[in-house]
Amino acid sequence: MARCLDMVTRERVEALLALGWPERRVARETGVHRNTVRRCAQQALPKCTKTPTDPAAPSGAADSTSRAKRRPFVAAAFKEEVADAIAAGDSAQVIYQHLVERYGYVGSYDSVKRYVRHLKAGIPKLVVGVMHHAPGEEAQVDYFQGAPTRHPQTGTYKRPWVFRMTLCHSRHGYEEAVWKLDLPTFLHLHERAFRDLGGVVRVIRHDNMTAGVSRACQFDPDSNVRYLAFAAHWGFVPLPTRPYHPEENGKQERSGGYCKHNAYRKGERFESLDEHNEHLRHWNQRWARTRVHGTTRRQVYAHYLESDLPALQPCPAENFRLFECGTRKVHVDAHVEVAGAFYPVPLHLIGESVHVRWDSNLVRVSHESAEVAVHARVRPRYWAIAPGRDPAELCRLSARTWIR
Repeated sequence: MARCLDMVTRERVEALLALGWPERRVARETGVHRNTVRRCAQQALPKCTKTPTDPAAPSGAADSTSRAKRRPFVAAAFKEEVADAIAAGDSAQVIYQHLVERYGYVGSYDSVKRYVRHLKAGIPKLVVGVMHHAPGEEAQVDYFQGAPTRHPQTGTYKRPWVFRMTLCHSRHGYEEAVWKLDLPTFLHLHERAFRDLGGVVRVIRHDNMTAGVSRACQFDPDSNVRYLAFAAHWGFVPLPTRPYHPEENGKQERSGGYCKHNAYRKGERFESLDEHNEHLRHWNQRWARTRVHGTTRRQVYAHYLESDLPALQPCPAENFRLFECGTRKVHVDAHVEVAGAFYPVPLHLIGESVHVRWDSNLVRVSHESAEVAVHARVRPRYWAIAPGRDPAELCRLSARTWIR
């Protein structure tokens, strides 16, 4: 309240009001709430006005003539469009984007935001804490559901999953819509995000999704073995988010919510996944990276170029070779079966359980953390050649067929 101000601050507010400054500018300059500045202006009205008033005139007439009339909102010219968008649930950012692209609106985003707040008076604000990260230190990843898109197989509209990676320092991010949530897609999305961002962060914070965690636990979840190998190849450390710890991935949750509620209009649909991703790329380049972030108070892309990009680790020359792994028991003929094909191992491992890791080119067999055999991939129902074995014998073995 005005009576709670100290004398120095009160005199400073009154002096700025006497210069004709708007109440909003005075509040920003002095750090006093705008309502308090307004009360000071009402109480000190004779001091702050420069135009003399008629003593014979009623006090109410002097007040009405001396107080500045509120300027109309620039966005008020599109009152019906803004009101319809608010009723549909669009945010102020989406409304501003729509006015610029559809009606050629030339005003500022702040003007639209104030007008939306004026029309939506009474909605409380959400107060959250701020956690800071060093440039290039951490990025957070998660999925959210995008706008309805026509599925190529069923021909119906379904909501794809949108992957979002957010740099915690500058809040710059990468998003892409996909249909699957499996591990290969998850890793390929990481690779495309790193290439697009121009480098690799030191820590990736992800939610407890099945693609990144093999065993969920409230205190110490286990990361997927293939995801750990992928992280070692790219040079980052994966950290799962612990349950009931929203402070660990708050930036991603807020970033995903911003993308979800500002990248689409209500009822917007796409005819293909390519069209969906093209829309996301246009939205990121035109709106997401050019906005001034509410926490950092800086333009996102300029902040990224200045701070995050120089601190990122360089991307490796080649992408990660995705592999599969599992446990196999060695048969009595000293072979293990992998994807329908058979690969020889040393004879002393007959009856033992071994760890097998394979990709499109090689099969690696390990026992007790030691690699015991490496073979080139062969087709299903074929036997791989063991060192020192006669290829003619292998041909006779490969001629066998399974009896079903």
